Amino acid sequence: MSWEQTLLPASYKGVEFEVQDIEDDLDAAVAVNDYPYRNGGNLEDMGRLPRVILVSAIFYGDDYEERLQVFLKAIDTAGAGELVHPIFGSINAMFLRSRIRHRAERPDSCSIELDFMEDSLDRPLFDRVLPARDVEVVEETADDALNGASDQFLIDFTTLQSLPALVKDNLSDDMLNVMDNMRAYADQILAARAWVRSAVYYINNPQAFIDDLTGGLLSRLNGIFAPMDLHLKYFGSENASNDRGSISGVWTEPLNHLRQPLITSTNSQIQPVLVTHVAVQQAVAIAGAAGKVFALAQDDQILTPSDIETIASDVRQVVNTTLEQVRATYPDVVASRPIVEPLKDLALAVSDAAAGLIRMKPPLVSKTVDSPANLHLLAFRWYGDYDRAGELLRLNPEIITPNFIARGAILRAYAA
Repeated sequence: MSWEQTLLPASYKGVEFEVQDIEDDLDAAVAVNDYPYRNGGNLEDMGRLPRVILVSAIFYGDDYEERLQVFLKAIDTAGAGELVHPIFGSINAMFLRSRIRHRAERPDSCSIELDFMEDSLDRPLFDRVLPARDVEVVEETADDALNGASDQFLIDFTTLQSLPALVKDNLSDDMLNVMDNMRAYADQILAARAWVRSAVYYINNPQAFIDDLTGGLLSRLNGIFAPMDLHLKYFGSENASNDRGSISGVWTEPLNHLRQPLITSTNSQIQPVLVTHVAVQQAVAIAGAAGKVFALAQDDQILTPSDIETIASDVRQVVNTTLEQVRATYPDVVASRPIVEPLKDLALAVSDAAAGLIRMKPPLVSKTVDSPANLHLLAFRWYGDYDRAGELLRLNPEIITPNFIARGAILRAYAA
């Protein structure tokens, strides 16, 4: 992902400013031990000196003098403060010096060269959590949730050795029924038809059942999202850049496919354990689907904040339902914790990834239409780019007549 898509609005002590250029000056603290009449010397690494941040800022517009005055008051305030670096994020820094330049050929504007010095100890150079990392965390926590559920499932199956043969046969039928349903659902996706289950007796090898179930869900997941073009799925055609669009093809249809029931039988006594494990696996797969969509959305800014919120909300709903089922199957808190805690972490990871994607976008504001116009004209007036008309339509799905927006209408729009 390009840093252009993850830039933060620069500010110092709460006062925002626009940046033309920024440079971070890093120097090592090195002690030099030299000796008389000896060539060279011994060096001792003493750590890193506080970084110096060199910023080229600009203020422009009819009101630039007022904004400049507010900013100068901020840097005149004694002590260090929060500097929001466009790339590295929040840094505690102290203002050192500035050079303000006005040019005759650039009226209503001025440029400022600013020097800041970091005021902190043992702070990493880059500790900002990027959206790409948030998506990776979803995958990692999904693996943890799957491992916790699998371990508990294997523990439960150790009791089967003493069960009557009829009960074991019923359970075996239930497990085979799960795989038959998985086969039918995998056949619905061309890229998932290569999935093959192992030919073993699951009662004697529950790990094989876990592996086959995981493999089937993963095949369906990859079959849906590996070939997905987010733009094409959202709009329904390659060239429909200004259409209203919908997340149905991107999320709703895959969600409905992954939520298809894998087990419906109620024959065996140990059925709740099997049902719960299958439910956990499906919840993990659905969270993984959200991670796939979020990964695609990092490079294609098609999804609106409300779309992202919908995806995160659907995942949380599935995980919450699964948590209730786990607690019903394992009333003992100690027994349920290895499954419950990773699932809670998974729901949080999906929420954090969604929040990170939303933060990548400019703030949403309400803008009032000054005179009758269509969306293309409004996009040109507000952003200087008529191609963003489709963006305005997606942010305002209630619009019925995009070619006539009445004066006084209030639309949701990105601030920039």
